[in-house]
Amino acid sequence: MTFDLYQLRDERTVLNNPHKGWYWHYIDCGYSRPRYRDDRALIGDVTAFPGLRQLYLRFDWCDINPRKGVYDFSYLDRIMDEWGSRGYCFSMRMCTFQCETPRWNNNQRATPDYVREAGARGFDLPNNAWEPDYSDGIFLGFAEETLQALGEHYSHDPRLEFVDVGTFGRYGEGHTQTGHYDLETLTRHIDMHRAAFPHTLLMVNDDMLHHDMTLCPELTRYCRELGLGLRDDSICVAGPARSVAGYDTLRDPMLFDAFRHQAPVDIEFAHAELIPEDVWRSGFPALEALRRTGATYAGFHDYPGRFLKNNSDLAEYAANRLGYWLRPDTLKLTPHGGSVTMTNLGWAKCYLPLSLKLRLTADGAAHDLGVIADGAWEPGTTMQDFALDLTNLHGTFNIALALNNPDGVNIRMAVNKKYLEDGWLQAGIIQL
Repeated sequence: MTFDLYQLRDERTVLNNPHKGWYWHYIDCGYSRPRYRDDRALIGDVTAFPGLRQLYLRFDWCDINPRKGVYDFSYLDRIMDEWGSRGYCFSMRMCTFQCETPRWNNNQRATPDYVREAGARGFDLPNNAWEPDYSDGIFLGFAEETLQALGEHYSHDPRLEFVDVGTFGRYGEGHTQTGHYDLETLTRHIDMHRAAFPHTLLMVNDDMLHHDMTLCPELTRYCRELGLGLRDDSICVAGPARSVAGYDTLRDPMLFDAFRHQAPVDIEFAHAELIPEDVWRSGFPALEALRRTGATYAGFHDYPGRFLKNNSDLAEYAANRLGYWLRPDTLKLTPHGGSVTMTNLGWAKCYLPLSLKLRLTADGAAHDLGVIADGAWEPGTTMQDFALDLTNLHGTFNIALALNNPDGVNIRMAVNKKYLEDGWLQAGIIQL
């Protein structure tokens, strides 16, 4: 017997599913960060944003380690506790170089003073900024110690979605103002992050891979072998966007093909107020970048209420399509098995396998028949066959399906909520 589940679909409601979606740059450029946020005034703007379930924390080394051997995570803890209580998760990056005036006309730079005072080499730049020599042993040793302390504090926190390799380059974006570095230096920065966060999704920036194009193939292979995901900071930047060949404004779209089938892709938009309309084009190039790269996450620099007001259709359209978005189409049952057809409407697969479970219920008694299909479900339509033994069941049964991730979290499918009961999709009735 075949059940048409397609007629139960709902492709309009934005679903709040884990490990995907929009994020907002809660901590952004500059040590004291006056931009983009006021904790309590913005709560309504954030909660109203469709599919936004993550806050991105791009902080400076000084924020957590102002003096040698002194670690203070209260700044991050306060944000994570306050917003975590509202159901939000977090991603983070520790930066070692901000190019604007340190601490807004104060002498404190992203890398703590004690590192320079200990003899770490670096470069004095305009606006009293200072860029470290990213290969310097003193700098690397202290950075590694701080990352270890950061990992000890957060690596087992279930609210942490991913961590960026952020100790290399301006804003941690992987591009430098003072020279080129060899493969050993680049891999050292990656290794420090992997050692500190061995069980956390780690992201590498495409600009870091492009730091030296002669090293890009080897560095790409290295990152893929470690299971890293790939991110782009930022798309729709006016100058580069006008010089690239693609409508999507991506510098190297094919690079994402090397990562997207094994780990998530993250696309960050440029600062909204700095994107001219001839580049932004109502957001269509940004959408094309998300589609082309198979993005799981997307983030923006702006006040969330203002960004949503100016880009409401884009925000809603991308909310479900970022990452996975599963719609059950058909279910076929026989006494000895059957098949299920599922369509992933999203731009990416789910990188944690999802399990589709079957339940038959009659007279209040539930017969859980276990997992009938599992996998990550690449974008597109997939049919899976399964084996069952229904020969010992007799009577009229209600059929229900549920989709779960490895943590047992119920995953919302693209179906009308009126057909859901305690997270189970009521698929129909069968006589056995």
